[in-house]
Amino acid sequence: MRLNRAYQREILSRLAEDYPDIDDKNKAWFENEFEQNGRTYACNVSYLMEHGLLGSGVTVRNDISGAPASISLSFPSITVKGIDFIAEDGGLSAILSVQTVKLHEETIRDLLSIAVQQSQVPEEEKKQFEALVKELPAEGLMASH
Repeated sequence: MRLNRAYQREILSRLAEDYPDIDDKNKAWFENEFEQNGRTYACNVSYLMEHGLLGSGVTVRNDISGAPASISLSFPSITVKGIDFIAEDGGLSAILSVQTVKLHEETIRDLLSIAVQQSQVPEEEKKQFEALVKELPAEGLMASH
């Protein structure tokens, strides 16, 4: 298979360091990569484009039978999704995509009961824990802010 994670990371990293443009050094690198590793380069850039990590780079046109007829190249451009993908902290996507989940007291009681039932303690202790879970006040089940 021509897909290569390290190669993809190299492509994304080079584009991220110059974002939103691409400098002459990296232009030369991309030109050389296509000349030296054309098919591998095209496969990896296409894959990154299909996942929305690159906005441009390779266009494959198929003939009527579905076989590739031509490949057009442009310098690739990284998307914000691509930048966030290689960012160690997940970038702004990690901040903007936070979801809050609220659990009601009965749901928490049910989850605690399931945990007690699945535990490796004797049945008599399970019954005692079950009784304690049912007696817990709602305030004791909810996290404080």
